[in-house]
Amino acid sequence: LSKIKINENYQQILKFLITGVFGNILNYQSFFFFFKTLNFNYLIAGIIGFLSPNPVLFIINRNWTFKSKTGYNKMYLMFIISGICLCLHIVAQYFAHELLHVPKIFSQLFGQASAAVLNFLFLKFYLFKK
Repeated sequence: LSKIKINENYQQILKFLITGVFGNILNYQSFFFFFKTLNFNYLIAGIIGFLSPNPVLFIINRNWTFKSKTGYNKMYLMFIISGICLCLHIVAQYFAHELLHVPKIFSQLFGQASAAVLNFLFLKFYLFKK
């Protein structure tokens, strides 16, 4: 790989991480609201939290992280990718609580971390590929 391509990959990873922090803040706020305020089951609140920032993240990743020309009409693919990542997220969240005895309120963080890598790969090499 050329130095320019490696540098571009590092920039995309850094931008994805920054975007991911923002998305995870939105995710966790939604999760916390539905879990603590509305008393939803922690897994249901986790699903809502996971999906809630998708439209904003599509726009940021499209325009800033990957500088893609992918049309906004492809946003549905973001939800499909998120659905796949959500499966991994739920499994990680469930196992964090049930097997590792992580408190439910922190189990969401395990789900977020586990899905981040898979999400990046899908976005970079599928949805926003050049």
